[in-house]
Amino acid sequence: MTMTIHWVDLHDDLTYDGSQLSHEWVLRHTGSDHAIVTFEGPCCVDKRFMVDFEDLKNGCRIQSDRMLHFVIKHKGFPLPFIVLAQRLFMTMIKELLEDFANLSVARRGDDLFIKEGKLSISVATAAENNSVGLIHAALNTTREGTPPEVRTASLSDLPVDVNIFKKRLVEMYTHEFNDIFHAAGKVRHV
Repeated sequence: MTMTIHWVDLHDDLTYDGSQLSHEWVLRHTGSDHAIVTFEGPCCVDKRFMVDFEDLKNGCRIQSDRMLHFVIKHKGFPLPFIVLAQRLFMTMIKELLEDFANLSVARRGDDLFIKEGKLSISVATAAENNSVGLIHAALNTTREGTPPEVRTASLSDLPVDVNIFKKRLVEMYTHEFNDIFHAAGKVRHV
């Protein structure tokens, strides 16, 4: 079985405010049940759209003047599977950055760090009565506009061509998912 992941790279300068983490938003841009939408732009998550209870409780501000955003949708997968997909995606970012920039990137849960600077934000959630899984992951492309209490890292500090990087990352993720479904389809149940 091959799973087609539809990729749309929006070329608009779009602000991520959290409303994009929705089944309808991804469907409107891709028309697909399994999709990745990428774009660059500011990030300022509105509390109305914040889905992480800990961030809400702690009054976290999730913002940056510019980030590389990935919104991923998988229909028909339960939330624990989506969290696994999120961790896989973040691990792929880590590996790809280490290859591109020849440096060490640390992954702690769903966050990525260069030295002690936080490079990423990420969240996984479910929608449509738990039948659609959604992931938002973003990487700082500047340290400007991030909360002053958070030490940050940025892609601008690295020898990374963002366009080549995001294309390669989407290819890796799609290949991995197809390989997972292939591996699952070639064994018998015991």
